Amino acid sequence: MGGWGGCSGGSTSDGDWRSAGGRRPGQVDLLPLEVSGLNALIASHRGKIVVVDVWATYCQPCMRDFHQLVELSKRYSPSQVACISLSLDNQGLRPLDQVVPQVLDFLNEQRATFDNVIMLEDSDQILRALRLSSVPAVLVYNKQGRLLETVKPSNGQSPYTRVGQIVSGQIANSP
Repeated sequence: MGGWGGCSGGSTSDGDWRSAGGRRPGQVDLLPLEVSGLNALIASHRGKIVVVDVWATYCQPCMRDFHQLVELSKRYSPSQVACISLSLDNQGLRPLDQVVPQVLDFLNEQRATFDNVIMLEDSDQILRALRLSSVPAVLVYNKQGRLLETVKPSNGQSPYTRVGQIVSGQIANSP
């Protein structure tokens, strides 16, 4: 599995979600990555605010609020804000190829045409690596790639209220 990380991704006409190649405009793809690949992806967006939505299809609050990541990606120029969805559906219980169709179906329904990642390590490892106890969570990084804040839902409220404040504040304070 380790060979899939990094440059793989994309749902193609033959259904192979691991096919290499660039994303066509409007295409939804899914990059299988390890933690090091995720860190490299975040770093590749240096100079932009990076918003990483950590979610899973088994998490109702995650799925309920996901559309707000899509809206955020449309609200700001890709030169200002990079949106990444990070699926933790790989719980290590089934082969990844059996998990991917459900994740891709949801991403296609949402028209999530930004970077979508499914982790090769199981979700418990990723939660530990990201210092999270559970999903949903939204990680917001500044233009230098430093984590500004980890936002979790509070009192049943979407984390995107706070995420929107952080992003707009960072853009307002940009030179």
